[in-house]
Amino acid sequence: MGHSLYEQIIAFEQSLEALEQAVSEQSKPEFGPEFRPESKPKKSPETAKTSTDVETSQPHALQKGFQTDSVSEQANQLQAQFHDIVTVATTADMSPQIEQRIRPLKTEAHRRLRLLGVEAMRFQSAKQPANIEKCRTQMQAHLFQIRQFMQAIADVIEPEE
Repeated sequence: MGHSLYEQIIAFEQSLEALEQAVSEQSKPEFGPEFRPESKPKKSPETAKTSTDVETSQPHALQKGFQTDSVSEQANQLQAQFHDIVTVATTADMSPQIEQRIRPLKTEAHRRLRLLGVEAMRFQSAKQPANIEKCRTQMQAHLFQIRQFMQAIADVIEPEE
């Protein structure tokens, strides 16, 4: 049943670990003084258009120092890796008992991966520190659950040595 499937799961877990690290490292937003509400200059008629243009050209200014695109990209890569694992598992020569045991695990892992992708998009667009923290916490919860499901799948299909 294959070392290939088991090896893909191990690679998936390594990618999962990298994403967990990226998410946890982004827990402390860095706000530059130019983006703090109290330091915004008052708009005069001459500068009103210029200030607005600057604000709209930097939609993620509050996330200075964040690598949100990286988190989103990593979440998408995890989904692609999981799809590959499911494809290999579907074509692998498994006993019906093993298939029956991993089917609900695959379903739940897939659901959590979709939720992780949605949360990564929310994280990317979040501007308020409270929303950023909420998204980060949700992503960590999804990652924890995905890790548990993948470990359970690995335990079921682990090659006998």
